Amino acid sequence: MATDSKNLPDKVSLVIWVIGSLLGKTWHVRFQTSEFCNPLADNGTARIFCFWHSNLLPMAYLLRGNDLTAVASLSRDGKRAGDLVKLWKNNVVFGSSSKGGFSALRQCLRILNSQKSVVITPDGPKGPREKVKPGVSQLAIISKAPVITISALPSRAWYLNTWDRFMIPKPFTKLDIVVGEPLSSDGKSIEEFSQIIEERLIANAKLA
Repeated sequence: MATDSKNLPDKVSLVIWVIGSLLGKTWHVRFQTSEFCNPLADNGTARIFCFWHSNLLPMAYLLRGNDLTAVASLSRDGKRAGDLVKLWKNNVVFGSSSKGGFSALRQCLRILNSQKSVVITPDGPKGPREKVKPGVSQLAIISKAPVITISALPSRAWYLNTWDRFMIPKPFTKLDIVVGEPLSSDGKSIEEFSQIIEERLIANAKLA
């Protein structure tokens, strides 16, 4: 049977996956989290995990193989991010605020209703950097699922000259993963809750 080339990862994705896999084995990782918030533990409760787009490489590696579903855009970069997620044995739905957003929202609601968790980079796919867009708040308000923020904080890293300052933790670096307590959207508007999520992500960086 012929292989559908559209479903194969491109060469850039494969290179990033290989580099990330090799680097990841050397990182000294320390999670700061409660049991409920631990993204590596499937406790049968739907949760929405979110982290900045710049944290994508270490988080995609650390969350590998945990039956999570990530949201990626339909852009070329989004396809590559989706390839990484799939190479590290998690699931992907495609869509963003600019294209395919309603379909992604519907799929995420179905996943959350089945008591599985989703992962979103709230400043993706193109920024502005570290500004929470309304999609994660909209999903939380409709689904009633708690939002849990995650920040990857390496002691040493390379930062690329991209819109998000894409982060690559250096070999053998200490890597703190700060996981915030659950945020509830009850009684909040999309704008209010987006601001709360943004403030929590900023605060996470001060806790390492």
